[in-house]
Amino acid sequence: MKTSWALFWIASITFFMQSVDTTMLYIALPAITEALHQPVLHMELIVISYVVTVVAFTPVNGWMAERLGERNTYLVAIAIFMTGSLLCVTVTSIVSLSTFRFMQGIGGALMLPIIRTIILRTTPDTMKLLFLNRITLLGLLGTMIGPVVGSLMVNVLSWRLIFVLNIPLCLMCLWLARTHIPASMQVPHFRGDTYKLMLLVGMLFLGTFLLIAMPKKHHRPPTERRIGPQRIRPGIPLFQTGYAYRAASTA
Repeated sequence: MKTSWALFWIASITFFMQSVDTTMLYIALPAITEALHQPVLHMELIVISYVVTVVAFTPVNGWMAERLGERNTYLVAIAIFMTGSLLCVTVTSIVSLSTFRFMQGIGGALMLPIIRTIILRTTPDTMKLLFLNRITLLGLLGTMIGPVVGSLMVNVLSWRLIFVLNIPLCLMCLWLARTHIPASMQVPHFRGDTYKLMLLVGMLFLGTFLLIAMPKKHHRPPTERRIGPQRIRPGIPLFQTGYAYRAASTA
């Protein structure tokens, strides 16, 4: 039972961290545009690179768990996400930021599904529903407080610190995982061909990218509005909230 609760906290921190990271980035986008001297609408590449990678690399979980074990797969995922976060602090262009967000996306695609799989396989049946509900609630809590924390960091300190916040959470997850996830846990056989898996990942990556990055019409939509010095199309509410907040604070 002690191990089950430890796994619960690992999964909760992982989900919370991923939610906070995503929502803080939306709030920080206006500040990033100013720092990198890029138009606002070019910032969609930063968001797309992460979302597409998470969708495309999620099927890799089973393949990695069979070869590395579930604990090692989770540790690798957290290490990749933490490395991407550290590199995001040093960026000087939108290309480098998108590249490191791509790296973060690989870690994000692996870390949450694998820890949920571990919980479902090791937690008593009477506790599974309770754990999954509470994990989801804590993840939603991260979505709620992410904009608040992101706004404070961007306006009081620096937008780069939103990526630094991931580091202590990653270190905590690494310590808990090495301590409480059994190293000799039996892993189900992954019934799939490596080449077929690579093809699936490539198709998901391309398909998701095309859906998200589909060319926009050049005419101005009737619902487009002006917020601050840039025109922003509706569709990313948190991003619009962050831009409006920053415009108001600098007025």
